Amino acid sequence: MNFLRKHAFVIFIGFVIAFLYHNWFSKGLLTAPDFSYISPLQLHDLKDLPFAWSSMFGSGLGGSTFNILNLETYLHLGVQLVVFLMHIPWNAAYRILFFWPFLLIGSVSSFYFCHEILKHKAISALGMLIYMTNTYVLMLAGGGQVGLMMAYAFAPLVLASFIKRNTVLFIFSTAMLLLFDLRFSFLIAGVIMLYSLFIIPRREWASLMLWCIVPLLIVIGIHSFWIIPTVFGGGLALPEGYGSSDWLKFLSWAEFSKSLSLLHPNWPENIFGKTYFFQPEFIGIPIVAFSSFLFIRSPKQKTTRQHILFFSLLSLVGIFFSKGINPPFGGVNEWFFLHAPFFNGFRDPTKFYLITIISYSVLIPFALLNISDLLKVKLLKYRNIMSPVTLVIFLGLWLVTIRALVVGDVGGTFGKLTVPTAYDDFGKFVYSNNSFGRTLVVPWKNRFVFQSENHPVVNARDVFQTTDIERIAALFREPSTEMKLRQLAVKYVVVPDDFTNEIFLNDRSPDPELRSRVVGILDKLPYLDKIKRFDGLDYYEFTKFTGHFFTILPNLDAAVYVHRKISPVTYSVDVTLSQRPVDVIFSEAYDPTWELWDGEKIVHPHKTPDGVMAFSIDSDITGQLTVHNTNQRWVDLGYTTTLVVLILIILLGYVLLCRRYRLGFKIHAVLLTVGVSLYFIFVQKDTSLHALYDKDILWSTEWRHLYNPILDKSLMVSRYGGAEIRFRVRNSKEIVIQAASSNDEAHIQGIDVTIDGKTTTLETPIYDARMTVGTADSLKKPVDVVIRHWCAGTMGPCDLAITDIQIDKGASIEPSGQHQKKILAVLGDSISVSFGNLNYTYALVEKLGYRLHNASIFGSTIVEAQGWDWSMSRYRKDIIAYKPDVLLIFLGTNDLLHDKQIFRNNYNSMLGEIKEKSPNTKIISFGLLRRKDFTWFQVTNVSRIIASIAEENNVQYVDPYNWLDENDLQDVVHPSPKSQQKLADRMYEALSQVVAN
Repeated sequence: MNFLRKHAFVIFIGFVIAFLYHNWFSKGLLTAPDFSYISPLQLHDLKDLPFAWSSMFGSGLGGSTFNILNLETYLHLGVQLVVFLMHIPWNAAYRILFFWPFLLIGSVSSFYFCHEILKHKAISALGMLIYMTNTYVLMLAGGGQVGLMMAYAFAPLVLASFIKRNTVLFIFSTAMLLLFDLRFSFLIAGVIMLYSLFIIPRREWASLMLWCIVPLLIVIGIHSFWIIPTVFGGGLALPEGYGSSDWLKFLSWAEFSKSLSLLHPNWPENIFGKTYFFQPEFIGIPIVAFSSFLFIRSPKQKTTRQHILFFSLLSLVGIFFSKGINPPFGGVNEWFFLHAPFFNGFRDPTKFYLITIISYSVLIPFALLNISDLLKVKLLKYRNIMSPVTLVIFLGLWLVTIRALVVGDVGGTFGKLTVPTAYDDFGKFVYSNNSFGRTLVVPWKNRFVFQSENHPVVNARDVFQTTDIERIAALFREPSTEMKLRQLAVKYVVVPDDFTNEIFLNDRSPDPELRSRVVGILDKLPYLDKIKRFDGLDYYEFTKFTGHFFTILPNLDAAVYVHRKISPVTYSVDVTLSQRPVDVIFSEAYDPTWELWDGEKIVHPHKTPDGVMAFSIDSDITGQLTVHNTNQRWVDLGYTTTLVVLILIILLGYVLLCRRYRLGFKIHAVLLTVGVSLYFIFVQKDTSLHALYDKDILWSTEWRHLYNPILDKSLMVSRYGGAEIRFRVRNSKEIVIQAASSNDEAHIQGIDVTIDGKTTTLETPIYDARMTVGTADSLKKPVDVVIRHWCAGTMGPCDLAITDIQIDKGASIEPSGQHQKKILAVLGDSISVSFGNLNYTYALVEKLGYRLHNASIFGSTIVEAQGWDWSMSRYRKDIIAYKPDVLLIFLGTNDLLHDKQIFRNNYNSMLGEIKEKSPNTKIISFGLLRRKDFTWFQVTNVSRIIASIAEENNVQYVDPYNWLDENDLQDVVHPSPKSQQKLADRMYEALSQVVAN
């Protein structure tokens, strides 16, 4: 009870503050224009630490996260701890992470600061009330500016811990202040510098600087996770135009009278740009504050004279800069904005209210205390009640200034809002689509439209660079708009239900007809399909959706590329087009820190007219394309540095505890045992042996080693069906093969793994697919393993990568018991690759006892034709470079309508060069199989040309026309899977004599 009596007024003020913020303790939804509604579905984007890039930034077109990496890290770690580890619902989690800590820390830190200056609990509680319930902080809190709120809460704690030289508290509070907002950190740093100059004696400056060095180094080390990326990744950058003084002029809403009176220019409605006339009841605030000058020479207050003078002058600094370019002397503010370091970060000058509020939270209680003492002298009869009466009167007058909050007329997080179910339903619908696609909101979004990394929201006003809603709607009729939406990867178009009356306004009043006119225009657009699914939302699907990676073809169609999102900063992309050059468009806002690796070199992006990125591919590619943001390396380095610093701090703290409490050996042993146990419990051990580069694995010559510098990963890549890997395994229960293909089309390519005659197939190993195969029952018996790449044909090379081969630890790799065979190469078209491992080529080499080198590509021709593979451009690297023992040329099927003289010249030239540069290769030229869509004369005419060229070059010619019947064809030209063996048998008959010789 004694404690309650001593602290009654402090507790009472605490209850007053809690009452004013009572909405934060209810079950309702807390949301505001600057605190967007977050669906629980969006939390999956927060499972990992932030990356250097987010597709939701940059107005939904993607952007660097460096500017808010500090706050984003707190959010991500908080969600992991509170939501995913502790399983607390998000509606409570964001209160735990932001709103309740703001109230608790802000109240405690402001009371602690005021008490450090004034040394009086009751009036310090009044300073706490002023700090936590002025119109500026209420606008921050009501508007949901959670980063600024949290920084605001820690600001007094930094000052107080500095004044008291409390090292641990100073490190903690400074680190937290810097975590939440850099601008408030600059302001508090400025206050500390001024305090040191005016209050601290010169003789103490040297020791003060020495005291500051270690805490500041620790704080900088802790914040390495964003400082390192900022310094080395391009520095702090304001969005384009934000450094212009035009912004300062536009946002200078607080006249001198308002900044003097702590009246926020947007109070109480908090509508952006809407200001109000001066409210006369606020004039009492500066009168009381500056009346402290009347008592500055009071004998009882000698210890605070310097502080009162300092905070009086400091408040004038805050008042002057808070008013922006408004008189008096507005040009001074503009000069500082343009020339003083870091000032251009304060385009909204009301941030300087913080300095005034800190000053007033000292000056006003100080003045009230002295007024109370004066009244005690003047009114001796009532002296015992003068202090509480004075404080209560001021409390009443203060509540009058914020009466809008008291009576519930303030919105945002202080109001009640029910979100229509259509928004959640739309979010679930969009989230269920795993592929990337933007949502275009017309004219701009409210805070309830679902967005995520896979489904960023972009505003139509940003796309068309206008806020005129009628103009935005009219621009959708422009022919260029359809292409613009394709370039930006827009998949959905939504007109929101303006139930908060924030969008469709006419002279700041709701205008439902304006929304109806917008919807009417969109309903008539041929490239938008309206879906009536969500009541209150007008929702459309864009029929020309392109995806994240694509190419606009000459006929204005789009070739969309399959890709895998490894992370927000890394993508693996499948580009199967054979035409070169080609521009691969990456529909993220242009940023030079992105790069593409095509298996040979790094390609940098260029900017398209619509502001997104495009990579120019001008040569053959491997199919192992990787697109990556290079700034991620600085983010990784920053987080690693922060982790190291935190570990060092923990170790240092442990050492200090050991010294202070003289902890013995037993304590050390217990802690070490616990640490080692946790390591073995939670850190998974790799029980496999990675043998990809074991010296005893025999790779056929088609495989080549590639190092991906972006992923820092090595792999073995094959472009040819038939490429083999042979080795022998001893003492392994199973073998894991990890393979990757850039093409996810079903049955296109894969690998066959044969162990002791038993074959297992992995089809289309898109993006590091894994195959686990068992070995022989007897582990003592070594088993021979053969891995063969097969391809069913695409319009480009059949690229496949082996990224890992794993065996049991303790097992061993030995050289294969089977020697490398002679090579049969096939230079052909789709006939020689169709149906993959069922194709005749694989059966043929088994019968011959050869190894296959299949350089056939779907659509291959002798005469160059746009959109088709041209064999003349690749036979040197595909055939001559490998110098096979036997070469089967099976081309011409796709040249039936081409110029016969060009066909003859090209074929003759190719055949002659192969003979000259690979003289030991036995060559067999094949004519054409029968077709259903061409006559016997048309087919045999081409075959006769091939036969004559073979004769001129003294090369064996084989005519296969009558080998198959029309019933053996799957379509008009390709032998069916059942007839592939028949074709292999006839091939074997034709080749066996040649091979034998």
